[in-house]
Amino acid sequence: MKHTLWLLIFLLASSAFGQDQPKRIGEIEFFGYSGIDLKRISAALPFHEHDPFSVESFGGKIEQTGEAIKTVTGQMPTDIAPVCCDDRGNWIIYIGLSGKPNHYNPLPKGTTRLPEKILNLYDRFIKANMEDVQKGANTAARGAGDIGR
Repeated sequence: MKHTLWLLIFLLASSAFGQDQPKRIGEIEFFGYSGIDLKRISAALPFHEHDPFSVESFGGKIEQTGEAIKTVTGQMPTDIAPVCCDDRGNWIIYIGLSGKPNHYNPLPKGTTRLPEKILNLYDRFIKANMEDVQKGANTAARGAGDIGR
């Protein structure tokens, strides 16, 4: 009887330790925020970094998030997207804002061009990088000698 009780306690304890920890919001990233006070936006959000996160409960927060951003900026966000996961297994929330539009310089009118050798090297780099991304190895640093292998 004593051994059975110890076995039962051990099994219950080991199953409790084996449960996954709840996911959290690791980062909230904004884009398109030129001219917008991000501190005011962050303070108005119904969630913050390190808060617990579940896909089921996040659906209701999207509407709250849109209204909070509209209150601060006068405009609805362009996008609200939870993305799984960062290197710690936490969620990243991307929020698009309607900041000031970018202004670009006019197109150059000169005739100066990069040498063909440099353009080919760039093409090889892009191809090698894309191959790494498709293999899932895009976080590994590549040396210049590895391009095009």
